[in-house]
Amino acid sequence: MIPDYGGSNSSNPNPPTDITPGFPALPLAMNPPSANSKVYVGPNPQISFGATSAPSSIAIDRTDSLAVVTLAGVSSNNIQFIDLTSATPTVTGQVSSGGNVATGVAVDDQLIFQTPSQPNVAAVVNYASRSLSVVSVPAGTSLGSVDLSCVIPQSDPACQAVTEPFPYAVGIDPFSHRAVVAFASTNVGLVINLDQKATVPCLPNPAWTLPYCPIAYVTLNTGANPQIAFEPGARLAYVTPGGAGLLSAVNLANPTAGSVDIVSATRASNVVTIATKESHNLNPGSPGTVLISGLPPGTTNKTDFNGSFSVGSVLDATHFQYFQADKDDTTSCTASCLASSGTPFLTYTISPSIVGIAFNPVTRQAVLADPNLTFSQITYIDPQSQLVSSMSLFAEATGQVGTGAPELGAETVAFQPFSNTAVSFNPRTNEVSLLDPSLLQRPAIVTTGQIGLATVCVANCTPPATPTNVTIPGAIAVDSANNLVLAVNSGSGTITGFQLGTIRPIHIESVETPAIDAGSANVTMPASLSAAVKITLGTAPTAVSGVKILGTGFDSGSQVLLDGVAVASTALGNFTLVSGREIDVTIPVSVLNAGPRHYALTVTNSSGVGSNVTDFTVLEEIPLAPCNVTPTTPNGTPAAPGGVAIDEVNNLAVVTNTGTGCNQVSVFSLNPANILNQTVKTIATGDTPTGVAVLPRLAYTGQAAATSGVAVVTNNGANSVSVLDLVNGVPVLDASGKAISVNVGTAPSGVAIDQETNLAVIANTSSNTVSTIDLTPLTATPIGAITPTSVAVDQHPIAVAIDPDRGTNGRGLAVVTCLILNGASSPSGALDAVDIGATTPIRSTSGSSSFLTSTPTGVVFDPSVSPALFYAVSTQGNVITSFNPDGGGTQTIKVGISPNAIAYNFQAGTVLTVNSLSNTISVVDSQTFATKATLGIGSTSKFAAAIQTFTNLAVIADQANNRVMLFPLPH
Repeated sequence: MIPDYGGSNSSNPNPPTDITPGFPALPLAMNPPSANSKVYVGPNPQISFGATSAPSSIAIDRTDSLAVVTLAGVSSNNIQFIDLTSATPTVTGQVSSGGNVATGVAVDDQLIFQTPSQPNVAAVVNYASRSLSVVSVPAGTSLGSVDLSCVIPQSDPACQAVTEPFPYAVGIDPFSHRAVVAFASTNVGLVINLDQKATVPCLPNPAWTLPYCPIAYVTLNTGANPQIAFEPGARLAYVTPGGAGLLSAVNLANPTAGSVDIVSATRASNVVTIATKESHNLNPGSPGTVLISGLPPGTTNKTDFNGSFSVGSVLDATHFQYFQADKDDTTSCTASCLASSGTPFLTYTISPSIVGIAFNPVTRQAVLADPNLTFSQITYIDPQSQLVSSMSLFAEATGQVGTGAPELGAETVAFQPFSNTAVSFNPRTNEVSLLDPSLLQRPAIVTTGQIGLATVCVANCTPPATPTNVTIPGAIAVDSANNLVLAVNSGSGTITGFQLGTIRPIHIESVETPAIDAGSANVTMPASLSAAVKITLGTAPTAVSGVKILGTGFDSGSQVLLDGVAVASTALGNFTLVSGREIDVTIPVSVLNAGPRHYALTVTNSSGVGSNVTDFTVLEEIPLAPCNVTPTTPNGTPAAPGGVAIDEVNNLAVVTNTGTGCNQVSVFSLNPANILNQTVKTIATGDTPTGVAVLPRLAYTGQAAATSGVAVVTNNGANSVSVLDLVNGVPVLDASGKAISVNVGTAPSGVAIDQETNLAVIANTSSNTVSTIDLTPLTATPIGAITPTSVAVDQHPIAVAIDPDRGTNGRGLAVVTCLILNGASSPSGALDAVDIGATTPIRSTSGSSSFLTSTPTGVVFDPSVSPALFYAVSTQGNVITSFNPDGGGTQTIKVGISPNAIAYNFQAGTVLTVNSLSNTISVVDSQTFATKATLGIGSTSKFAAAIQTFTNLAVIADQANNRVMLFPLPH
C-alpha cells in the first residue's frame, strides 16, 4: 500500500517531508488547477555542486551507504561521493573520472563480498571522451578505464572513417560483476567485465585487455539518451530506447554473443553478402546487429566493408546479408576478419521515446517514463508475466484524474520498494511526482524550485565553431533505507532531498546468498538463483555462512525467522549486525537437514516489530553418474537427464538419461526420510530414452509381492517403448522372459498414461502419428501381448496429456502438441485432440486448435477447473496457452524466454515452465493465470520437470550439468 502522501486521510496525514526532522513539505499557497491536487513546495537544495557542474546521473551503493553522482559540466572532481548514513546527505569525497562529460554511473556493490574481497566499484561513462572509467568505492581510487572510441570497426586503424557512437549510459549486474554500456543513437552495445579476478576473453581489439574490457557485443537500438536498470530477480539489465528502437533486456551473465571468421564479402546494388568460415549462429527471425571487422578494402573500388550493420537476411548457416550504400565491390579475408554479434534475451515493442526506467526489487515491477507522450507517460511492466500497464499525467493534477492538459517531460524514475512507491522527475516543470503503481494514480507532486535541464558542450566548444551539445535531463534516486528521494537538478547544479512520509520501521529489501554453484568443478552452467542455499545428495550438509539480509531498521536485538521460527540472532550465535541496513547470518545445519523446503523469511527488531516477508529456499541437487556405455571400460558418457515423471504412490522419481548410448533411466526416492541419503538406481531401456510416464497402481504378473507400479519410456532412437518396474529397479519381462519392448511410430517423444483405463498414449514425432498401448495385458497370467494402434495427426507431435473423462463413453481424450506446415507459409503450432475412448484412437477435428505463430512443445491437463483445461507451453511465443477442447477456446499468459517444458500440480494450482533460453523457471498460479515468480534454474529438455502433488516439490532435469534439482515451489 502506498502511504497517504496526498494527506487525504485527515486522521493520519502523511505528506512528503523535508529531511530536517519534523518539517513537512509546504503545500502551494496558490490554488492548483484541480481543487483536489496535492502539490507541495519542496525544501531548499541540500547539496550544491556549482552552477556549471551539470550533475547528470546518480547511483546508490547500498553496502557502503553512499550515493555516487557524476558531473557532466566539469572534468575535474566530476565524481562526487555522498554519505547516506545520516538523515542529511553530505559530500564526503570528490574524485575525477579521467574523462569529459560524464553522463552515466552504475555501482557494483557486491564485489566486497567476493573471496578474496575486492573493492566495490563505480563505472562511469564519459560521453565526450568515449570511455568507461572504473573507480573504487568508497576510496575513489582509479582502477582503470576502457577506451570506447573504436566500437564500430573500420578499415582505418585510427578509427576516423566514420563518426563513432558516444557512450551515454551504463548498468551493472552485481552478481556476474559485468556492465552493459548503451551508446547514443546507434544499434550496438557492449558487455564489459568488472571482476578483477575473472579470466574471460576480451573482444578482439588491441586497446582492450583484462581486467576491465568488453567481452561481448549486443544489439541495442537506441536513441539520444537511453537509460539502464537491473532486475535482480531475473538477473537482466533492461536498456530503454531513449528516443529510438526497442526496450531490450540483456543477460550479462550469459550474453548470446560470439565471433566467427569471415571468408569474403560482396556488395551488389547496395546489398552486402558475407560468407563465413563456420556457422554464424544468427537467428533468422531476429538476427540483430553484426559488427564486421578486419576486412581489407574492396579489390575494385577500395570501399570499406567494416562497421556495424543491422542484418537484413539470413541466407543459410554461413551466409547473411546487410544493406550498405556504396559501390559494387568484393573483398576476401587475408588476416583476421570477424563477424561479431549478440542479441538481447528479450525485447518489448513499446514507445521508442521512453527514457527512464527503475525496478522495485521486492515486487520486481518496472516503472518507465516517456517525456514526449501526451498520454500514458508512465508505464509499468511486470517482467514475470510481461504484462504492460500505463497511466497518464495531467498538468498539476493528482489523484484520480482522467482529463486535463497533458504533462510532458517526465524523464527519470526511481522506486521506494518498502512502500511500493515510484517517483518520477520532470526537468521541464522541475517537479517530482509520487506515483502509485497499484491504483495507477499520482498522489502528490513536489516542486524543486530548481532548474532541471542542462546543456553541455561536447566538441567544437570555441567560437566561431558550431558546438556539439548534449542535453542533460537531471536524475532521481531513492535511498530506501532512509526513505529519501534525491532529485538531481542538472541546470542548477544541485540536489533536492525529501523523505517519503512515514513507513514501517523495519524492512527487508533483498536476501543475498552465496552462489549455489560456487566452487563446483562439475557445473558448466551455474544456476543464477538468489535467496537460496543448496544441499547435495551424498554430501553431509554444512552450515552456510555469508547470507546477507539487506534492508532497514535492523538492531542488535533483531531475530531472523524461517516460517516463524528463529534461526539466527545474537543469542543463537550465528548473527552479525553489520549496520541498521545489513544483517549477516549463517544458516544452521538443522535447517538444511530438514531437506528441500520453501520458507518465508522475516526479521523482527528488538521491539518485536516484524518486517515484510521474502522467499528463502533450500534446494537439493542429485548428481547423476556418467553412463558406462561399453561393457569393458567405463567411458564416462554424461547422463544428460531429459524426461521426468513422479510415482506418488511409491514416492519415486524417474529421469531418462538421454546421453549418447546411455540407454537407461535413473530412479531415486522422494521420501523425506531418505531424501538426503540414498542410492540412485539405473534401469536399462532402448536407444535414446526421452519421455516417461508412470502407472503406480498397476501390479503386473510376476511383480514382487506387496509392490506395484510400472513406467512407460519412449525410446526415441529405437522407435519403441520400454516398460519398467521402478520399485524393484528392473525392466518388466514378457512371457518368454525378455524385457518388454513395443514398436511404435518413428522417433517417439512424449508419453502419457490414462490412470483409469491403463492406456498409454505416445507421440511419434517423425511419423506424425499417435500410438496407444493398453497395459492391461500385463496383469494376465501369463503376461499377454501388448499391441499398439495408431492414428495420424498434424506434423511433428511432441508432447501429450490426457483428460480421462472426455472422449467416447467418457473414457479419455488426449491432446497432442503439433506443427502445421502450409507450403511457403511459416509453420504454425496446433493442439490436436485424439479420442482414446474407443477401440482405436480417432483424431477429433472439432476439438483441435491451431496457433498462428507459436509452436507448442509441452502440454499438461488441469482437472481442478470447470470446464477442465489443458495448458500448453509455446516456445517461440514465450507463453502458456490454456485450451478447452470442447470449443477450442484459448487464453495466453507470458512466462520466461523460450519455455519448452511444463509441469502442473492441480492440488496447489501451480504451473511450472522451464525456460531454456533464459535459464529460468516460471511459476504460474492457474487460478488467476498470473506468473508468481521467475527463478534462475534452467534446463533444455522438452520433458524436463514434474511436480510432486502433496509437497509441491518440483523435480527438474538440469541437462547441462548432469543433475536433477529438487526445488520446493512456493505455495
